[in-house]
Amino acid sequence: KKKYRYVGLDGSGAGDGVNARYRFQHDRVQQAAYALIEPERQASVHLAVGRRLRGDDSRLLEVVAHLDAGRALIDDPAERLDLARMNLRAAERARNTAAYRVARDLFEVGLELVGEVDRTLVWELSVGLQQCAYLTGAYDDADTWSHRLLELAPDRLARAEVLATRTRQYATVGRMHDSIHAAIEGLNLLGMEFEEDPTPADLEEELASIGRNLAGRPIPSLIDAPPCTDPVHLSATRLLMEIFAAAFLSGSGTLFPYLVARLVNLSLEHGNSPESAFAYAAYGMLLCGKLDDPGAGYAFGRLGVALNERFDDVALKSRVIYVYAMFVHHWTESWQSMTPWFQKGIEAGYQAGDLLYLAYSAQDCILWDPTLDLPTATAEQRKYLSIVRDTGYRDSYDSGTLYLQMELAFMGLTESPFSMDTEDFDERATVAGMRARGFMTGIANHHIYKAEIHYLHDDPAGAMEHIAAQEGLLASSMSLPQIVRFHIIAFLTRSALLADAPGRRAELLPAMRRSVDQMARWASHCPWNFLHLEQLMRAELETLGGALQPALALYEQAIANAGVHGFLRDEAMANELAGKALLRAGMAKAAEGYLRAAVHGYEHFGATRKVVLLETAHPWLVRENVSLHLKTMSLDRTSGSVRVVDIDMASVMKASQAISGELVLDQLWDRTLDVLIENAGAQWGAFVLQDGGELRVHAWKGGRTPESLPCTVVPEMLPTTLLRSVLRRRQSVVVADARSDTSYNHDPYFERAQPRSVLCIPLARHGSFEGVIYLENALTAGAFTEERIEVLKLLSAQAAISTENARLYEDQTRLVAAQRRFVPDEFLENLGHRDIANVQLGESVSREMSVMFSDLRGFTPLTERLGPRNVIALLNDYFSALEVPITGNGGFIDSFNGDEIMALFGVAPDCALDAGIAMWRALDGFNAASGARGGPELIMGVGVNTGDLVLGTVGGRDRLKCGVVGDPVNLASRIEQLTKHYDAPFLIGESTFRALQRPERFSLRLVDRVAVKGKTEGVRLYEVLDAAHDDRREAKESTRPLLEAATEHYAARRFAAALDLAEQARAMDPIDPVLSILAGRCARYHREPPPPEWNGIEALTHK
Repeated sequence: KKKYRYVGLDGSGAGDGVNARYRFQHDRVQQAAYALIEPERQASVHLAVGRRLRGDDSRLLEVVAHLDAGRALIDDPAERLDLARMNLRAAERARNTAAYRVARDLFEVGLELVGEVDRTLVWELSVGLQQCAYLTGAYDDADTWSHRLLELAPDRLARAEVLATRTRQYATVGRMHDSIHAAIEGLNLLGMEFEEDPTPADLEEELASIGRNLAGRPIPSLIDAPPCTDPVHLSATRLLMEIFAAAFLSGSGTLFPYLVARLVNLSLEHGNSPESAFAYAAYGMLLCGKLDDPGAGYAFGRLGVALNERFDDVALKSRVIYVYAMFVHHWTESWQSMTPWFQKGIEAGYQAGDLLYLAYSAQDCILWDPTLDLPTATAEQRKYLSIVRDTGYRDSYDSGTLYLQMELAFMGLTESPFSMDTEDFDERATVAGMRARGFMTGIANHHIYKAEIHYLHDDPAGAMEHIAAQEGLLASSMSLPQIVRFHIIAFLTRSALLADAPGRRAELLPAMRRSVDQMARWASHCPWNFLHLEQLMRAELETLGGALQPALALYEQAIANAGVHGFLRDEAMANELAGKALLRAGMAKAAEGYLRAAVHGYEHFGATRKVVLLETAHPWLVRENVSLHLKTMSLDRTSGSVRVVDIDMASVMKASQAISGELVLDQLWDRTLDVLIENAGAQWGAFVLQDGGELRVHAWKGGRTPESLPCTVVPEMLPTTLLRSVLRRRQSVVVADARSDTSYNHDPYFERAQPRSVLCIPLARHGSFEGVIYLENALTAGAFTEERIEVLKLLSAQAAISTENARLYEDQTRLVAAQRRFVPDEFLENLGHRDIANVQLGESVSREMSVMFSDLRGFTPLTERLGPRNVIALLNDYFSALEVPITGNGGFIDSFNGDEIMALFGVAPDCALDAGIAMWRALDGFNAASGARGGPELIMGVGVNTGDLVLGTVGGRDRLKCGVVGDPVNLASRIEQLTKHYDAPFLIGESTFRALQRPERFSLRLVDRVAVKGKTEGVRLYEVLDAAHDDRREAKESTRPLLEAATEHYAARRFAAALDLAEQARAMDPIDPVLSILAGRCARYHREPPPPEWNGIEALTHK
């Protein structure tokens, strides 16, 4: 009698219902058992197993694999149909876990099973197959299936849905015109004739229909309109919405306003849908721009935002907010209130994974706040541009960067006054790229920004060239804030030209009058944004007409209104124009006040280059601050208000030594302030350095200390105008009594703090002025005497020298640490160096090494779901987890590129295999932790190749890079990419396999013999099965003998025998792509034998 032993059961015995599970003791036992099954019975065994397990939904993929392996034996049409449905469910499950290639195979088998029996099921399987083709980067296949779906679609709604998907996919890959064509095809399919190039009459008729469809209803009441239930019109609204960006950004004539009007009419005629929120916001944009009715535009824009909230539609929230904020809000509300809207748009974009409109909101987030000075604005813009860069949308990044470069030009930080070029920005290349992509809104913005640069820097002729070019692109700037800047700069440019050439009056004046009339219409609706500009324009007209007194009254009004509403740049510009008007009238003394106010205004704004231009043109604007205030101090001293203090040189030397003895920057700055405050008679002081145009406090002694250091200077903390003046003029400033001295009474700090004695000294070293020391005494006037100032100058010079020495020391320490992060020690050691500073261009050495590439699969779709910030955090955690297995096995990381890792191993190739296996184990741990947090599961591929590499330095005279070159590197990269093709976690090349010192330590199988793309020589590829999960490793090891035998027959041109063995292996493991690929080739060559010169090497046409 046979006895069975039950293990691990709860209770005392093995009764009914026991769910016992068994496995073979070793894979060789399984292989032997499987080999005992006659080949003709293997399919039936799989089928029996699959039928036995069919009810276990938790093992759906396994069940489907068995049933698919035996599907040839299923004769019952109902069972075949049921299996096709199971393939659909299994494929959807695989797709939801980012296993797109597995899902694609399951969709294909499902289609084979269903035949033409169930057209609905055929449709669902085909839709899934098309999506997976796109998600696996097979764009041509996806396009082919898109055409196939149009043939299979059961009705026009389904076909329209296919075209809507195609519209979005084309837009994603930058095929804007194809995107438009796909959407228009879908609209025509729905019976809504839609011309790609509608005439002005078509547009007028559509706009007139909006009026008729409104039928007198108040705009806000439209939120309560009944919902749209007609599926045809719901599909049409989606198609119209999808082409919004492509139609607008490509500057496609009347198409954009026409599609907006059609979208609105669909909502008015058939009721509200989530897309209606976008339609109304977009119509608000049209009303604020082309239709010149900002009041109605504002009402429609607010309706769109409210309707989106009513539907609680996260998917469209970011785009609705962006269209409202960028094209509607600023025509009615203060420009200072735009930033919070864009911040909402960014948050909504992250929530919905809408990276396109997230990028748009980030690019414009802080651009339009007129109260920001340039150092603050540029620092903030760089932060938001980093968000844009993470999304990968080039047009958005270029658009936001162009504005940043204009600001840098104002600050004097570009290569020349009229250039946008900086060390990290190439203006010509950027503009050429925008033209090549058809990004006409970007081209229009470039002309507007360049016109303002030329005008502000006293080159109206240069500005006029860009104005003339932009006038042909006005449609591409419709409703944007940039169009306001265009009108004011175009007007002032023509005014400047007319002042120098009165004979051009007939040529220039008509356009000027059109601009002022437009500004007046805007100002009548929203005076807080536009009235000061209208007043400035009218003042210029009066000046040109010789009516100086009316002009001055208008200048004063413009200055006052710009100041009240926070328009820093415009306030300075109005003062400058008033001063110039007085100068032309011969009233230099009267002009001085306006021009000084202009200089202070531009200084406060941060437009350093403009300040230099004004002071160069009018040298009398430059004050000799020190001598002026020292004279006042002398008078104060003789009146007895300040006690004279003598300081001997011994004290000076002692103080200087105290400063010079510090090498740590923070300690140095603290010690310097202690010494200076002690020797100056100050109550408190601050050590301020300029960092990328931004003022930052690095040390603070006495007074109300900031919560944390370093910190950015804000007007409530220190007199920013005074600090920037000292930095720019490179002269110390002494204010004997700030309460009576009016030189800086416009500075917010002086107005609030009411200090008495103030001393501000620049830090100078070899002509470099990068910081200031600020000292203050709030109780005593004239506290800083001549004697003390001279001593402080000596000590400040020592502080500058010590700061430079400390920075050099800190830089050296930091560079040594940083070089290890960017250039591994192992790389330098191979070149014979310990320090990167000793490396020269062109140095190289040849070494036999193993190269490893690792890359994540399906990562692009994952980034769209997670959002840029979460993606960066995820990558950093991932890289940290995989770094240890590499370095712990004798390798070092050469580079991170996106989600790819490149590593080098100068030790035995066995160590590279150990590292790859350990990386997979580390990834399992990472995925387990990520899953526990609700995070995603990552899948990677690893490829290794071995050979002679050249390690060296490449580059140019001024820039070099440590790199690795050689054919083994390229082949390693291709091998890693092929892990996707074979669905193999870890592949190695033939040279690595041959160089293994102890190959018996690893479970390997020959996968294929191929010539990778771009190569003619064949290479054997081996899979490292140790990296696979246990179930997949066991399955692949079980089929390995059959695979090896089939491969031998295949190479010997015995295709029938090879096919038979491959099919036996597939029956055992139907989800192994390696077996499917081999079987497919055998079947093809069995039908159509290859030419006699065929050598068994498969030439791959993909990477």
